[in-house]
Amino acid sequence: MKNLEIGAIYKHYKGNRYEVVGVANHSETLEEMVIYKALYNIKGYGENSLWVRPKEMFLENVIVNGVEMERFEKVEQPARPHDSSGAGGEILIKPSK
Repeated sequence: MKNLEIGAIYKHYKGNRYEVVGVANHSETLEEMVIYKALYNIKGYGENSLWVRPKEMFLENVIVNGVEMERFEKVEQPARPHDSSGAGGEILIKPSK
């Protein structure tokens, strides 16, 4: 599976750019979710709106006009390296007992 870099800039196959803010887990299913920020103004949502998508979907390929490509392609490295210990980027939400 492809690697996801916190803080990196990714281009969606439709052309817009997003910054990956972090990875979290869905509260019910614990599925990994990517939290990412739009680097443009989305009508009705404003500048730098936050979005969430399943990590598996974020990293998958799509077929557009018969051509397979990445849904999100990394186009810029993070401004500063991410601490791979998990601090400051990944949030694990554990279900209550």
